[in-house]
Amino acid sequence: MALTAAWLAAAALSLATSTRAELARPAEADLRLLHVEGNVGGATAGHTAVRVGDVVFHYQHDGDVFRLMRQGWESFRLEYAGFQNRPIHAVALRIPAADAGRLRETLTATHLEALHALGRREVARRGRALLDDWSSGAATTLVNGAYAFADSGSLHDDGLRRRLDARLDLLALRSRAEQALASGPASGPASEPGFATRLGQRIAFAHALRVLDESRPLRAEALTFASAELDPTWRSSLEALAGALEGRIAELATGEPRHAEALLVAIARHRAVRASLDGSRLQLLDRGIPAKERMPEAERGSGPDERLAARAFAEGLLADARSRALDGDAPSELEWSRLEELATRAAPRAAAIRVGGPARPGAVRVTWPEPGPGLAEARRKAREEAGAVEAELERRFAYDLIERNCVTELLIAIQSGLGGVERADTLLGGPLRIGRPLGYAPWVFHAAARRLPEARLERTPSHREEALAREARASGWLPTRLRESNVVTSALYAPRDADGSFLLFTSQTRGAGRVLRPLLGVANLTVGLGDSLLGAFAAPFDGGHRLRRGLRGMLFSLPELAFVNVRKGSFDTRRLDPARYPFEPTGRGASAPAEGEPKAS
Repeated sequence: MALTAAWLAAAALSLATSTRAELARPAEADLRLLHVEGNVGGATAGHTAVRVGDVVFHYQHDGDVFRLMRQGWESFRLEYAGFQNRPIHAVALRIPAADAGRLRETLTATHLEALHALGRREVARRGRALLDDWSSGAATTLVNGAYAFADSGSLHDDGLRRRLDARLDLLALRSRAEQALASGPASGPASEPGFATRLGQRIAFAHALRVLDESRPLRAEALTFASAELDPTWRSSLEALAGALEGRIAELATGEPRHAEALLVAIARHRAVRASLDGSRLQLLDRGIPAKERMPEAERGSGPDERLAARAFAEGLLADARSRALDGDAPSELEWSRLEELATRAAPRAAAIRVGGPARPGAVRVTWPEPGPGLAEARRKAREEAGAVEAELERRFAYDLIERNCVTELLIAIQSGLGGVERADTLLGGPLRIGRPLGYAPWVFHAAARRLPEARLERTPSHREEALAREARASGWLPTRLRESNVVTSALYAPRDADGSFLLFTSQTRGAGRVLRPLLGVANLTVGLGDSLLGAFAAPFDGGHRLRRGLRGMLFSLPELAFVNVRKGSFDTRRLDPARYPFEPTGRGASAPAEGEPKAS
């Protein structure tokens, strides 16, 4: 008994000691350095990103700007492993949760800083255009959010003006806004900095109050249908949202002119919600970009079948998002914005190459204030300001293949977020540097990260790899491999112009396929050459479309002759199941990437 009691006491002491040690140890979190393999249409040397929790940060081209993007993991996986068919390798490291949180905050701040810089450029451009309109005496100017409203007619009467007028006296608010506009911004003459911005805000605010006071309806084309009949739960959510929007409109209508765009969007959304309740069908704002900005179909590289499939894919995501947002309570602004985006992608008339925000510019008639002697000086300053903003963006967000790419900028951001180079080396378990030969290349950087002492290696298969594994389990390994080895008999892959002309897949990572890669490459090179020759004869009739496809196929067949695979094939929404890529309420979301959206470095 004495020995048993002594043993139990020792065990209890050991347990208490280990428990205190566990409690004293700081909580840890996973940090993953991601490497995405190359493919046609993406970076041939691969792409680099960092994953903190379920959020991924990576540098991409956004038009003429190279900036840090913030994206949910499921959306990132869909874009790269799904559509682009590129396996994702991860070096997983454990670091203190507090440091992981600080890194995430730092990277988010860097992401937002770039967005703010782009916003400043847009403000400067609009200010310059506004003063040019004023100088030329143009009768209209563009106002964000004005596109949704008709000048006359009645799509529906939601009673909003009557209810608000009892609380706010809309006519008096409108009169004050129009008087302030007629006299120009009261804070200074036209030559003072910021004049164009203040003038634009006054114009937009007066227009928003005019829309409210005149009960202007939505244009029919500003809406898109997103469901059949409303069920009672959806109706409850919409009633709650209508009430929330009404309160928001009252708040913004008595606020500052700088909130004019938000006021116009809130009015448009309220109109759409009331139309849904009155018509018993869910209707949302169409967020497609204006027709004049759409890319010609020949340049989009997607035919009718692919666009129909994109709609079907978006419809699957829309159903999931709809069930999450309309749960009986008022949906958040983020959830509602997501619904609008997905409904636009799934709409029968969805021909836009990308989805924009709900505050699409629309033409507004303007009675300009007297220009006064300062207008010429204001135009000169507006041009200088716009030029300075453009120069600043070029300086801070320019891309360089060696000096400023997805590896160099991400490593600097990680080191900064972890408290400097030395502390980053300590937390990561070793140094990560760009100085080694080709250290700026994503695959070289990933190889260095793999050598960190505490690294755990993970791999997310590409869409085709996952599909091959499922088919092999169902039909057998050999029949699946034989059928899927080429584009002619493949049931998983449909040839796409973006991939170029080729016959055989060479992305096998082991076995005979890798050893025979040069021979397979010769076959692919021959197919590309043949398509190029045929394309040369067909060029007068198809604008060189087949010739470009053949040349592209030849280009990406050349590395295969040296045992290197780049081309892996890519997929469109006809071949992807939305159920395998869950909807996420944060980040960009798991929606089919439209042509014209930012592309990887």
